[in-house]
Formats: sequence, structure tokens, C-alpha cells
Amino acid sequence: MAVPAFLNFAHRVASSNLSENNFATCSKAPDMGVVHVEDDVHFPFYANVVVIHDGNVYRTTDGASSMLNYTLTQFETLDACGIVLG
Repeated sequence: MAVPAFLNFAHRVASSNLSENNFATCSKAPDMGVVHVEDDVHFPFYANVVVIHDGNVYRTTDGASSMLNYTLTQFETLDACGIVLG
């Protein structure tokens, strides 16, 4: 497989019109012509991976503090611009 001369990566996926770095917005990347997605991955909950841009959830969700202040169940109920994370 030949490597293209230009690689189209999305950092924060489509942050200008969608919530940043979550699985729901990553699924929109191919529709926008994005071939590769770079995500921020956190491990705040035992044996669970979280894809979210910041360690604090107040900027990208309706939450109000560090993700470490949430249980996984609580975290999954946060709303990221109309997209429930869980």
C-alpha cells in the first residue's frame, strides 16, 4: 500500500461544529474527508478507557469539574453538546 504524500489527520475531530474527542464525533470524521483521527485517551476508571479532550469536563460537557470526581456511571450521563457520552 502506497503512503499518500499528504495525510489528513483530525485533532479534536470537528471542534468547530461538534463536541471534541468522543466516539460519537469520531464517527463523523469520514463524512468530513478525515482519514486519521488523533484522540486524547484517559484511564480514570478501572479497566475503562475514556476518549475526551480535557481531564476537566466543564469545557466540553455539561459537567463541572475533573473527570476524577465522577463515577463511570455518572460520567456516561454527561452531555457533550447534545451527545450523551455513555
